[in-house]
Amino acid sequence: MTETLLDLIIKSPKETNPHIMFTNGFVGFNTFNNKELNNSFKTINHDYEIFNLYNNLLHDLSIEKENNWDYKYFKICFSYGLSKVFLNSYMKSLSKRLNKSEENIDIMVNSFNPGWCKTEMAGDKAPMTVEEGCLNAEYMDTFGVKEKKYTGLIFEKMKKFEF
Repeated sequence: MTETLLDLIIKSPKETNPHIMFTNGFVGFNTFNNKELNNSFKTINHDYEIFNLYNNLLHDLSIEKENNWDYKYFKICFSYGLSKVFLNSYMKSLSKRLNKSEENIDIMVNSFNPGWCKTEMAGDKAPMTVEEGCLNAEYMDTFGVKEKKYTGLIFEKMKKFEF
């Protein structure tokens, strides 16, 4: 979806401080027990590197070798965690692609973790309301010119984290 709308986002007036925000979570930070594998996702510079990792994953799954990925979380969450780590990697890669230098950031690209919110998926035991989960998105929406250096980051509880 982002790639489809990217030309329109790029053409948007710079004074509107264009900002691409992804809803994500910290499951994608350290999805694997293997630190080298986690770092391979964090150091991605180009989209083709994401596709290579994705194709390697699909290959391993097709031959029932998902253990090669040394997944840290419950087996039932396998696809959830993988979707988060791939989205974090895409966010970082897109930020680098759109912003060639730290001095000339035209479009901010970030992710935010809403936390465990009371939704149909999480249920009533979740500690936060949906409104509380949206606070990070509202916070990121206030970034102006001086905060444009905040790109390629993940936000939780209105604090920024490097991926």
